[in-house]
Amino acid sequence: MTGLDWSGMSYEVVRLQWVQAAREANKRTAWITACLAQSGDSTLADSAAVPLDYYAFREMHQDHYTAYALAFLRSPVTAEKAVRDVFTLLLLLWPDALGSERLERYAWELLRETVLERAPKDNGRPTLIEAAFDTLALKTSPHPMHQITESMTLFRAISHLPPRQLDVTVLKHLRGLTDTQIADEMGISLAAVRSTARHARRSLNALLYPQHHQGGTPR
Repeated sequence: MTGLDWSGMSYEVVRLQWVQAAREANKRTAWITACLAQSGDSTLADSAAVPLDYYAFREMHQDHYTAYALAFLRSPVTAEKAVRDVFTLLLLLWPDALGSERLERYAWELLRETVLERAPKDNGRPTLIEAAFDTLALKTSPHPMHQITESMTLFRAISHLPPRQLDVTVLKHLRGLTDTQIADEMGISLAAVRSTARHARRSLNALLYPQHHQGGTPR
C-alpha cells in the first residue's frame, strides 16, 4: 500500500480507499488487517486520532461482540483478536459506517463476516459442536452421554439456520442476551428480533423432525 504513488492525497484517504477496494474484492478481514500491520501504520494506536463517538461505540459493544465470537471460535485469544480486527476496520471505515442506514447493523455485518470466515467449518457451515460441551443442560444432566448426543444434534441443526436466525439464536440461547440487547447489537428492531426467533424455532423443528415437516424448512 505504501509503495504506490498517491501524490496529492493524504495517507488517511489512501488507506480508506485501499480498505474499501479490498473489501469490494472480497478479501478476508484477516488479510486486510495483516496488510495494515505490515505497512507499519501506527496512527490507529494513537488515541488522539480516535473519534469520541467511535470510542464510545466500541466500549458499548465490545463485550457482546467478544461473546458472539467465542461461540464460534471457542478460544478467548482467537475471539479477542477477531474483535480487535473488527474494530480496527470499523475505525478505518468510520465515515462509511456513520453514513450507513444503521451504524449498529453496519458494524454487526462486519463482525459476522470476520468471525465466520475464521470459524471452523463442517461442510461449509460454521460448526458449533464444541459449544455443545459447554451447556447448562450438560452440566446438570444425570445422563451426560445422552445429553452430549442430544446437544450435538441440536447445535449441528443451529449451524444450518439462515444468517439472521443463526445470529439471534446464538445471542439469545448461547450468550444469554435479552431481545432488547440483541436488537441493539444487531441494529434491527425489537419486533424483527422476536419474529426471527420464532422463525428460527420453526426452522429448527423442521431440521430436527423432518418427518413432521414435509412442506420444507420455514424461511
